[in-house]
Amino acid sequence: MSADLPKTYRFLSLSDLPDHQKSDAPQECSAESAAVLNETLADLGVQPEGKSVGAAVTRYYVRLPEGMSLGKLMGLKNELSMRLHGADLLIGAGEERNTAFIDVPNSVRAVVSWKQAMLSQTCAEHTSGLSFVLGQTPDGSTQIVDLVRLPHLLVGGASGAGKSIFLHAMLVSLFCRYSPEEVRFVLMDLKGTESDIFSDLPHLARPVVRDAAEAVRVLGCAIAEMERRYSLMRQKAEQGIVVRNLDEYNLAVSEDERLPRIVIAADEYADILLCEKKGFVENVVTLARKARAAGIHLVFSTQRCSAEVLSGDLLANFPSRIALRVATEAESRRLLGQSGAQSLVCAGDMLLHTAEMLSCRRVQGVFIADRDVRTLVQEIRALDDARPALSAFCS
Repeated sequence: MSADLPKTYRFLSLSDLPDHQKSDAPQECSAESAAVLNETLADLGVQPEGKSVGAAVTRYYVRLPEGMSLGKLMGLKNELSMRLHGADLLIGAGEERNTAFIDVPNSVRAVVSWKQAMLSQTCAEHTSGLSFVLGQTPDGSTQIVDLVRLPHLLVGGASGAGKSIFLHAMLVSLFCRYSPEEVRFVLMDLKGTESDIFSDLPHLARPVVRDAAEAVRVLGCAIAEMERRYSLMRQKAEQGIVVRNLDEYNLAVSEDERLPRIVIAADEYADILLCEKKGFVENVVTLARKARAAGIHLVFSTQRCSAEVLSGDLLANFPSRIALRVATEAESRRLLGQSGAQSLVCAGDMLLHTAEMLSCRRVQGVFIADRDVRTLVQEIRALDDARPALSAFCS
């Protein structure tokens, strides 16, 4: 699979697009709740050290007294929650020794606009790899994720938690930032509800996969493509040019020989797993273990956070994960290895963990309306009037 598209891809100008994600500024919890929280913490000898108001939660920073562990503070979560009228609280370790944070839901939540995040200075500064805007952290920072560094991503969350919006926002971010010569996509959607909108885009390496057996076959084709790429790299080594990954290979060859990255995105991969378990798991594990240097990346999402779907083999090979709200603490522990995802408060509220992070990071995901996705897709198609037919990846 080579980058065989004409070098005429034009990038979309986002500044001219409408923005339907207007919202009020966030407002922290009521003064009464804040006073109750401060009084309760004072009774425990816990010293407040400031706060930041994010889109969905206000994060209170506290210093623990000598002799108090984070576990003891977390053990008081239910009591604190009851005093705050049942609010879903999230308590975690701070960046310094003997510090912690307590997240309290805002009385008014703000929408994090996909367009504004894409136009942010933070986004403009992240152009390498396959970077896309994820959302906003409680301190107001824009969170960028680079698939090349991850290099694969597992996403879980209950129905209505925001997985579809996450997937759409990720895809349109990458479509808008990278040309089909830089990245091609394989979309798997057995229900046919999430990916139809992207049909026939120049970035797609093949038509959307809608059958479990076909999904396993396509993953097998991805393994073959991975091995082909490694063979090309070995050929360069035989010529005295050592290349260790796709970026180095593309620097060592002519423009016409360069290879695009491949992103395989599966919405509700449990639909495939439960039909074709053996072949699916074997192929996914092979790709997850070996495909990074070949420039092949996996993004799988599910709402079924059970041991059957989140098996040990899959979890071991997907260290980078996003947890949206789940129903139970057990599901949070299965997905993230810790509790917390059951206490997330609204659609798009998520916990991000990568191999580079010491602990999970809370993010309010960007929101993009369906009509804006459709507008973007139409604009991308219009910019590429002379696009060729879909490449024959795993035909």
